[in-house]
Amino acid sequence: MTKIYKKMYIQIKKSFFYCFIGFLLLLLVNSGHVQAQPTPPGTPQSPIDGGLSLLLGAGAVAAVVRYQTQNRK
Repeated sequence: MTKIYKKMYIQIKKSFFYCFIGFLLLLLVNSGHVQAQPTPPGTPQSPIDGGLSLLLGAGAVAAVVRYQTQNRK
């Protein structure tokens, strides 16, 4: 592989990775709008995820940072 093609391959690989992360974040943000069946009356209302979205977001950021640091080496 020539040097130019290698740079293009790396750039395309990065753009696909960032698109994938963006898609996951989009799904994460829009998951709050999806509602299942309403709860029966008399049952207490509580969040289902309990902070799971924050944990997933932090994990995504950590994965991006780790990916970038591995590529620098």
